[in-house]
Amino acid sequence: MKSKKELLEDAKEIATETIATTKEHIFIAFEYGKKLASYYKVDETIVLVGLYLMDSKLKEARIQNKKQEHTQMAVEFAKEFLKNYDITKVEYDKIINCIEAHHGKVPFQYQEAEICANADCYRFIHPKGVMAYIPFLSKKLDNSKDIITKAKEKLDEKKKLLSLEKAKSDLTNYYFMFSEIFLAVLNNSEEGIPQTNYNSYYEKIGEEYNKIRLDSDNNMENVIRIIKKYAPKKDATILDIGCGTGKYGELMEKHGFKVIGIDQSETQIKQATQLIEAYHEDATNLSFTDNTFDICTMIIMIQQLSKENRIKALKEAYRVLKPNGILLIKTCSHSDLESRFTAKYFPRTLEIDQKRYPDIEELKSNLSDFKDIKLEHSSIPVKKKKEILIERFQKRGTSNLSFLTEEELNEGISKFEKDYQDKIIEKEVKNTFIIARKG
Repeated sequence: MKSKKELLEDAKEIATETIATTKEHIFIAFEYGKKLASYYKVDETIVLVGLYLMDSKLKEARIQNKKQEHTQMAVEFAKEFLKNYDITKVEYDKIINCIEAHHGKVPFQYQEAEICANADCYRFIHPKGVMAYIPFLSKKLDNSKDIITKAKEKLDEKKKLLSLEKAKSDLTNYYFMFSEIFLAVLNNSEEGIPQTNYNSYYEKIGEEYNKIRLDSDNNMENVIRIIKKYAPKKDATILDIGCGTGKYGELMEKHGFKVIGIDQSETQIKQATQLIEAYHEDATNLSFTDNTFDICTMIIMIQQLSKENRIKALKEAYRVLKPNGILLIKTCSHSDLESRFTAKYFPRTLEIDQKRYPDIEELKSNLSDFKDIKLEHSSIPVKKKKEILIERFQKRGTSNLSFLTEEELNEGISKFEKDYQDKIIEKEVKNTFIIARKG
């Protein structure tokens, strides 16, 4: 039987011979694995052997067009390979768990396995790893946007898998940095519609969302007024699509409705579940059965969807509505957008928003499956403390501000402070509601 030292050497040789990306890219994960093993005081050899073997069959799986099976192929290979070495049953189990759990689909039974998974994420998020990965992609893909799209997909995928606090601390800022860089490149899309990573945006705002983003009480009550006007019954069941932190859903329930919320932001869903029944779901692929809800609401969320996903989401809303059920969309017409504070003091946000928000007529055309489409325009007076509005601007408390440079943001805030001397500021908030009935 070979020694544990020989196991480490032989596994490293296998990793070198079966590299699926580049040597520079994969060895970055190995070095970080060592650091995490030292930090968490676990067996470095187990971590490294796990890292060396986890992708040992990836290249072969790609050739055989079996990429989805590469982890299981690596596990089967490792089980035979490890028979030649003098290791304990626990060490054997740890190495196998390192391999099988590194994509997050199998639970971590040992901390070494969790370290392996986080070290693997490191090479797709840390600048050294990203700068090694992009040249590799450029050899496989001809189009620069395809390269950036693939790099961003990996960035997002691996960010979701980060589980160790040390790794999160080391990598979260790099994730946001590259997310913004990649999106800046992708903003030159054919549709000309600016893009942002809404999940990372809401993660940044985090617990402060309700303080700097939430609509005023009378604005929220106006939504309830319109829901009541069109609701088929007083105790209607509502699916709040894009429920955010659940504040609107909570208010709906106070008025007698039964509410379930869904949102794609894990950060917001964590808050929403404290107030209402809510789930982390994609609006384009709802888990609910047909004909479940009396009402579906989409409150200032339609602009966050691409045209393709908007149509999918509307079809899903139609599917889960009961016959004669109501879809209620709160959005902004392009003239509504012109009245916003952000349009005056941050002029580029108007151009951005008029590309993000679909024109009302276009949105109505997307509702061809529905009948009895009605519009309601609202203008609600609200009062805000000047300091709260400034804080909202500073923290980019509306998603359109996330597109601006620091210079643009600071210039707009300076103009706003000069124009308004009063501590309480009154303004009109304009919105357009689209109400459509399922045929």
